[in-house]
Amino acid sequence: MSMLREETIQLGKNKRQTSINDACQDARARTIQYIAHFFYKNEIPFNVTRSNSSKLMIEAVGNYEDLLKGHKKERMKYGCLIMLDEWTYRKNRTFAEEIGEKNVIQVVMDNGSKLLQGTKTKLFWMPCVAHCLNLMLEDIGKITKVKKVIQRGIKLVGYIYSQSLALNTMRKFTNKSELLQDLQPLSFWNDVVYALKAVEPIVRVLRLVDNEKRHAMGYIYEAMDRVKEAIQKAFNGNENKYEDIFAIIDRRWDCQFHHPPHAASYFLNPEFFYSNPNIEMDCEVLEELCKCIDRLSENDEFVDHIHNELLIYKRIEVMFGNLTGVSKKNDNGFW
Repeated sequence: MSMLREETIQLGKNKRQTSINDACQDARARTIQYIAHFFYKNEIPFNVTRSNSSKLMIEAVGNYEDLLKGHKKERMKYGCLIMLDEWTYRKNRTFAEEIGEKNVIQVVMDNGSKLLQGTKTKLFWMPCVAHCLNLMLEDIGKITKVKKVIQRGIKLVGYIYSQSLALNTMRKFTNKSELLQDLQPLSFWNDVVYALKAVEPIVRVLRLVDNEKRHAMGYIYEAMDRVKEAIQKAFNGNENKYEDIFAIIDRRWDCQFHHPPHAASYFLNPEFFYSNPNIEMDCEVLEELCKCIDRLSENDEFVDHIHNELLIYKRIEVMFGNLTGVSKKNDNGFW
């Protein structure tokens, strides 16, 4: 009887061990299959697995196990930025359809498509701000004065500084002086000053939007107003000198740049709202804010909730309204 019991216990242990081993083998095979599919379907070279970063990634995922939350769950809670090099993928489905249109608020593109905008009416389709600023600078570069400065500057620098023999010869006969005078007529240098006055404020905004330290959306609307003020001041209020520049800025702003989220973000930026009481009286800003609310609204209850939140925001009844310095606009923040 004792022998039979021992054999039964041993047999039970073997079965359990076999079941555990089979489960481990199945899990291992399934993991390998998923990894292989990842490489096959995305056309990723196998040699990337030799990189140190790949090994660290696998080890980190293995160590976290179930503690590593899925990105889909996290992005629903906190939101995220998805960078793509194309708008559609398999079977011409858009990525917005894959993610769910209700989960997408804004689409930023270098060149927005009117066709796509027509099919996705709840989304904000906006061109890339940095791209628009670059186009603005390109347009200013076509102004006759600026164009001549750029062309002459490229020729001069290209000839002297790209050839070591010419550079050494120049320094020998100029007592190592740099190219500052007598190489171009005075009118050229006047045009250089004109070009700098025209583009410097725009370049500052370009640096703002390329800055990764803070989100730029809430500053763009104000920044573009300051661009025109800075240019006007640089030319001492002489409209004849900056009217062409303003025409370029206005054209790009009206047809590409100006979108409701810019004005809404400006309104919802405490740095500006609490230091400028006139924002609440700015019809353009309020109109753009209402457009944002209307487009994102799902029902009347949602709209009422947003209006209540705005009342709290205006009355500074939440914590950040009491933070030290929130009402002080930092003029050196991006200017």
